Amino acid sequence: MEQIELTAAEREIKKGAAKRLRREGKVPAMLYGHGVENLPLQIEILDLKRTLARAGASQLIHLQVGDAPSAQPVLAREIQRDVLSGDPIHVDFLAVSMTERITAEVTIVLVGEPAAVATGEGLLLQGTNSVEIECLPSDLIPSLEVDVTDLELNSAIYVEDLQPPEGITILSDPQELVAQVVYEEVLEEEVEEELLIEEPTEVEVIARGRTAEEEKEK
Repeated sequence: MEQIELTAAEREIKKGAAKRLRREGKVPAMLYGHGVENLPLQIEILDLKRTLARAGASQLIHLQVGDAPSAQPVLAREIQRDVLSGDPIHVDFLAVSMTERITAEVTIVLVGEPAAVATGEGLLLQGTNSVEIECLPSDLIPSLEVDVTDLELNSAIYVEDLQPPEGITILSDPQELVAQVVYEEVLEEEVEEELLIEEPTEVEVIARGRTAEEEKEK
């Protein structure tokens, strides 16, 4: 796997500095964690956006800070984004040791198509879309693929059924649902039943309100 690299520079913390950096096309950041003191950083926004798009929160980034003799392996942890543009406005980087296990959240990607879904008889439902894992930084994966090709009607895959690569331990609840194939008709009936259950509840509340008013008038 290609190494993901990012360059940063140290910054000063003072009033109004963060806003000034953003106007200059830079993003304030913070480095913390294993073997380092909290270090305020600044990063070019275009470089940061490209890096985050590749690494997300589960891929190792080799962060080169100024003239440091070597890059620091980090994970992007807290990413604050602008509510309108979605651009990062602040990032916390967690420094890690390559010899110590860490935890990370990885996305679940369903691959393949069950036969019942291909024929239109069933629908494929996805439960959780991510799991928490523990591993050495060098064993981190961008996502966990789950093959659902052989999944039959009314059968399901749970977290306990997942088979991660060697060196990775899944920490999420083993009984959490990952994927399930259900009859399309059954799913439609369940939705209709839920709607029917909700409607009488609203009518009942209105009926109770009227009764209370009538009691006051008596």
